[in-house]
Amino acid sequence: MENYKKLSLISFVIILTGCSSGKDLREAHYGFGYKNSTELKQMKFLPGTQQFVDNTFDVPNSKYQGQIGNNVDLRAPTSIIFDPTKMNVSKEGNLVNIQFESIKQAEYFMQRSRIYFKSKDIQLIQNNKLFIQTNKFPINSSDVDDLNIITAYSLTSEGNRVKIKNTFYNQRTNQNISYKLEKDRVFNNLINELLYYYQSNQNQTKDIKMQSQKSSVNLKLVDANTDQLQEVIIANMSYDDFISSLPYALNQLGFQVNVINQSEGKISTQYEKDENKPLSKIDLDEGNYIIQLGQSGNQTSLYLTNEKNRPVNAREFKSFYDALKKAYF
Repeated sequence: MENYKKLSLISFVIILTGCSSGKDLREAHYGFGYKNSTELKQMKFLPGTQQFVDNTFDVPNSKYQGQIGNNVDLRAPTSIIFDPTKMNVSKEGNLVNIQFESIKQAEYFMQRSRIYFKSKDIQLIQNNKLFIQTNKFPINSSDVDDLNIITAYSLTSEGNRVKIKNTFYNQRTNQNISYKLEKDRVFNNLINELLYYYQSNQNQTKDIKMQSQKSSVNLKLVDANTDQLQEVIIANMSYDDFISSLPYALNQLGFQVNVINQSEGKISTQYEKDENKPLSKIDLDEGNYIIQLGQSGNQTSLYLTNEKNRPVNAREFKSFYDALKKAYF
């Protein structure tokens, strides 16, 4: 049984670290009932026999056009993460409607969005109190393989509402591109970054969603048993909830979040020790780090790599784990 657990964990980590390598990306909207199934009992083999795994697939009717098997990255749908106690968010196609509690909050969201675009060197071709229009800019995401695809965003403030619309273009022809699934992931990820940028700088001592999650989060350090990783952190929280709560916890550890890529499970950060943050005294060198996340049912895995995408050593990772656990309790 012990070997079976190790084999399962190795497969689990391989899936997490390699989930975005395929170029034929598509989302799964159904067929996740298997996550509710019970764990299989230990397999028994007759004397002289051994386990054999066959990764060939049979596609009936030959109607499906595309790759199958290990070359396909099949991921659950990405979603917009927001705190329902502070706003209401609805989405239809390439238009997102955000309703705030007050006009002042909507104005502040527009203000923070201007600062966000400036930090990403995205030019604004129109910029006033009620309307923002970005210039066209390239997409930095593995969800879109075509380097000729560029995008632009417009934000319109109407009372306590903000409407965000995006358009994709072919850089060579300058023509609009139809709205497809992989572009929807890109749009959702940008909305999540804008919402995080807005919420992370509000003058509040406690974040309601973070506080409600703290009491239910359990983090544990487990052996990865692979050549690349020695240990990973497992959180008993769904992927969407964990990735939305992490920036607040990381801030207590001295990590400034630069980019959140939800579809790839990566959070790019910059770590600095801060005398005003006791949990920031981690056994790490100051610099850029990447938080790598993966999903398995209602659990989420986490490990830490440096800016060269190499895992930190066991001593550094243990120090990071100890501090992160304190941030959640």
